Amino acid sequence: MGQRELALAHVLTGLLESEDNQRTNHLDAFTFDSYLQQHLKQPIQLDVIARDFGLSKSSLCRIIPKLTGMTVVQNFETARIEKAKALLQSGVFNVSGTGQRVGYEDPYYFSKVFKKHTGFSPRRWKQSSSPAN
Repeated sequence: MGQRELALAHVLTGLLESEDNQRTNHLDAFTFDSYLQQHLKQPIQLDVIARDFGLSKSSLCRIIPKLTGMTVVQNFETARIEKAKALLQSGVFNVSGTGQRVGYEDPYYFSKVFKKHTGFSPRRWKQSSSPAN
């Protein structure tokens, strides 16, 4: 890469970072977390989320990890599992109902993701953390 190309790449990188910084001023981790909580049941569609924040999909995917340390999908997955843990702990919902309430239509996939995050199946989590125990 020649000096001209290198200088151009530096300028373009600076412009992108400037654009991200301006947009980040309108988006913070708390705002994004609030959005997650309101949209837990909805499918994760990056283009829709980006549009809701007035960003391009690529900007969203650059900004969110800077704010939260996780990708958009990882943020959604973590928020869903935290909500599911609370629902299971309450003892009100069964595993399938809990999964549906946090956006997982397939109970087997919900169980797989839950176990990946907690080390326990949802049923075992519910048994070990229910109010009766």
